[in-house]
Amino acid sequence: IIALIGNASQGKNDSDYAPEIENCIESGFLASTLPDRSQTLFEHVIQSGEKYRDFEALTGEGSEHAPGIARLYLPFFREGRLYILIGAESTRQTPFEDKQEMFLSTTGSQLVVALENIRLTEQSKELAALAERGRIAREIHDGVAQLVYMLSLNAETSAAQAHRIAEASEDEEDKEVLIPLAQRLDSLVTISKQALWETRQYMFTLKPLISGNMTLTQMLTSQLREFEAISGLPVQFEVEGDEEAANGDRRHTQKMAQVGTAVFRITQEALTNAYKHAEATQLHVYLRYL
Repeated sequence: IIALIGNASQGKNDSDYAPEIENCIESGFLASTLPDRSQTLFEHVIQSGEKYRDFEALTGEGSEHAPGIARLYLPFFREGRLYILIGAESTRQTPFEDKQEMFLSTTGSQLVVALENIRLTEQSKELAALAERGRIAREIHDGVAQLVYMLSLNAETSAAQAHRIAEASEDEEDKEVLIPLAQRLDSLVTISKQALWETRQYMFTLKPLISGNMTLTQMLTSQLREFEAISGLPVQFEVEGDEEAANGDRRHTQKMAQVGTAVFRITQEALTNAYKHAEATQLHVYLRYL
């Protein structure tokens, strides 16, 4: 029996660490007439952090060829915390010997190393992908985003100038040319701002979200302020609940980060749709932590 150990605590500090069985793999079985104590013994070893080895003699009909159950449960640690448990149970004539314990101990130690190597490999792949995404985001910021911003700025200046000239002109023929031109420039301003907003969102998509010291609330606040600056639409942002309390322990925090990223993307898409299609005059975003 191999069990991976996680943290059941809702706290964030090491003092709040409460190990629990996260995943369990069981191979083989004992006869149904034999008492199943594996769950109880797992919990005992989890709490004590020490190995458990015993031999339970059996009596009664049908047990003459299997006079006892040998049990051996070994804990394995990583960075001072219980990482995996390996347990072995067998119907035997004698208890498990030191050589069986040594074999199980060696197997468990190698398994810890293998699992850690897998974790580090996955982590290095993720970090490499994040680094590449960050590089692409920087290139977009320094290249395409700057060009689109300049296009938007010049289009806005040209549109304002065209409107001023059209209003000041007394020649009807000139107005017939200038007014449609100003309207087309207004459309170009709108399109260029939409392009700038979407380009900025591509940058956010490429960069890692909800990481470091930046919370979901802070990320959304930054996103909404940028949307206001680009679109000119006022946005009211209302937050209810405690984000820190909602995060809970380390595993829950990781899950909340995934949820937070999804919320950020949904908000991003909603803002884009409102700007492009809804002809909105103002927006209201409501965020509630449960």
